[in-house]
Order: sequence, then structure tokens, then C-alpha cells
Amino acid sequence: MITKKMMVLIILFLLLLTGCGSTQNADDKRADQNINIVEINDRNQTLSQNEAEDNQESDQLEQNNTEDKGQAEQAGAYYVNEKYYIKPINKDDDEKVVLLTFDDSPAGDSTQAILDLLDKYNAKAVWYINGYYADKNRELLKDIHNKGHIIGNHTWWHENLKKLDPEKTRQEIVSINDLVEEVTGVRPTYFRAPFGVYSDEAKKVLKEENMQYMNWTWGSLDWELKTAEEIEKNVIDHVHNGANILFHDKRITADALENILQALTEEDYKFVLPTEVRIQD
Repeated sequence: MITKKMMVLIILFLLLLTGCGSTQNADDKRADQNINIVEINDRNQTLSQNEAEDNQESDQLEQNNTEDKGQAEQAGAYYVNEKYYIKPINKDDDEKVVLLTFDDSPAGDSTQAILDLLDKYNAKAVWYINGYYADKNRELLKDIHNKGHIIGNHTWWHENLKKLDPEKTRQEIVSINDLVEEVTGVRPTYFRAPFGVYSDEAKKVLKEENMQYMNWTWGSLDWELKTAEEIEKNVIDHVHNGANILFHDKRITADALENILQALTEEDYKFVLPTEVRIQD
């Protein structure tokens, strides 16, 4: 028979066991919480490391891009703006520059004479060719390209684009691109319209062909002046920084060109080419 004293002892023993179990559970919970905190801290540390690595990589890419851009600017990068001036991409570049351009090419003997003079003065130019010249002077066309000049498109038959229907307009432009690509392996990216006259249809085709169209800022008037001396004076007296000068592939132009190149060289002008095509709407 269980006495009252024994009952009290049994109850005390049970209470002691329950308390030990609760303490162990509490300790286990605290241990689990501590493990979770360690895991979270480890994960946050990993995320922070990844973020730091990402930021470092991003900084490196930005530095590389800046260096690449700086190298491009140092190498000399230029574009022709909407007013047809040639401008440096690096706005801090204060060199005096001009763009030489020759229309109605390659005509023959005058082409070679002009090429030789450009070589002599280490000058490059944009040559706007016509198909009826280029098709019979393919070797000259190839020579222009091989000497580091830019070949531009001046249509096949040199017709007023505003007087042509859409099909003829497309043919006048695309046929030149096909010919130049066949001969040189490079498709033209610059276009100058005959007489400087554009049509909406022509601009549509040019956009499809990824071409920039341009005119000029100063004409040499080699198509109407009677002597080389007059052409020389007209160009030298009116040259300006960023000028886009219009010449033609003519004998009289070749006769005037050396004095022009010499005078501009003495005035510290640099003869540059556009390096960035800007497609207009």
C-alpha cells in the first residue's frame, strides 16, 4: 500500500524528469537556432563575396570599355554630321582636319594622277564612283580600295534621282554596291547623290542598304572654273576646320591638287576619313 509520503516522492520524481526534458528541448532549439544563424551568416557572406566579385568584374569591364574607347579616340575616329562637316568623335581633339572627296570616278588617267598625289602627301579621300566609269576601270577601282581610300556610291548613270521612278532609283544605287563588293569585297557605306539632289525613295533605299548620305561644305568649282590656279585659290581661300571639300576626278583637278595639298599641309591640316557611319532617317 502506497503511503502518502511515497506519493509525494513519486510526484517530485516525475516533475524532475519533465523539467530535464524541457531543458534539453530548449537547448536543442537554441542549438538549431544557432546553426540557422551560422547558415544565414555564411550565405550572406557568400552573397557579399559574389556581389563584390560582380562589382569588381563590372568595374573591370567599365575600365576596359573606357580604355577601348580611349584607344579608339587616340587612333583618330571621325564622323560626318548632319551638316556634312567632318568631326572628331573625341570632342577634345582640336586638330585641324579636312575631308577630301572626288566624284565621277574612276575616270582613267586623272584617277592615277590624283592617287599618286594623295600618296605623296599621305592623304586619304572618299571616292564617289559611277558605274559607267567603274565597270570599265575595275583595276583602278581596286587600286583606290587597296590604297586605303573609301569608295562611295554616286549612282550608275549619274541621273537626277528626283526624276526617276522607284524601280530605277533602286537600280541606280544597288547596282553600284553590287559592283564594288564584287571587285573589292567591301560594300559601300557612303552615298552622294548626283547634283546633291535626293528623293524620298532614294533615302528609303539608302536606309535599307545601311548607307549614310552626304553632300559637301565647300565645292572646288573644278567643274566650271577654267584654270588650275583658279581652283587652287578657291579652295585655299575658303578652307575651314571640318571642311568636306568636293572635287571631281578630272585632269584640271589633278593639276590643281598638289598646290592645294601642300598649302593645307603647311597650315597644319590633317586629311582624315570618317570611321563611323551614321544612318539618317
